[in-house]
Amino acid sequence: MAIKYEIHYLPNAGGNEETRRFAHIFEQTAMTDKQMISRIARHSSLSEGDVAAVLMQLRDIIEEDLQEGRRINIPEIGYLSLSVDLDMDDLKPDNKVRAEYVSVRGIKFRPNADLLKQVKYHTHFEKSQYTSRSYPFSEDALKEKIREYLKHNRSINRKVLEAEFHIRKQTALNWLKKLEKSGFLIKEGSRNAPVYFLAEEQETIG
Repeated sequence: MAIKYEIHYLPNAGGNEETRRFAHIFEQTAMTDKQMISRIARHSSLSEGDVAAVLMQLRDIIEEDLQEGRRINIPEIGYLSLSVDLDMDDLKPDNKVRAEYVSVRGIKFRPNADLLKQVKYHTHFEKSQYTSRSYPFSEDALKEKIREYLKHNRSINRKVLEAEFHIRKQTALNWLKKLEKSGFLIKEGSRNAPVYFLAEEQETIG
């Protein structure tokens, strides 16, 4: 099955005022621990209890070895190792660096070369028909869009912003709240189903 993707843009990438374009994939929900254990058991001669015991032992080994600074090789999968931070003033000399300045940042993973090769070869992509991001309107641009919409419609609401202007739900709610607070829009209707009107038009009617 092809993985769905969409194109995202990162403005001012690297601080040089250039916009960088990159592909964003829609990841599927990860299996739960129980689902993973059951799946391994179905594809092996082990019981679910055996699989759970092996995974717990593997976890204990990983924890123990990482705490001792070892790089860990998980056969056919890849390598795990620590990444660390140094939290101190850059002007402080090296001989003043103490152990408490060094802390664990995270755990790095480097995949097995053959695993990565096989994943690359067998993975396919397909552009999504839908977007997970809001269109990046400026306030003035969005106001102009709303004015244009309200020339032909009596009111506007959150669902219209989502459908007509490709704005996600929470972003649409934030914009409506901001535009109402600024006096550009007037909110009417019930709390659960509010509608919005241009404030300037309401003043003209009044």
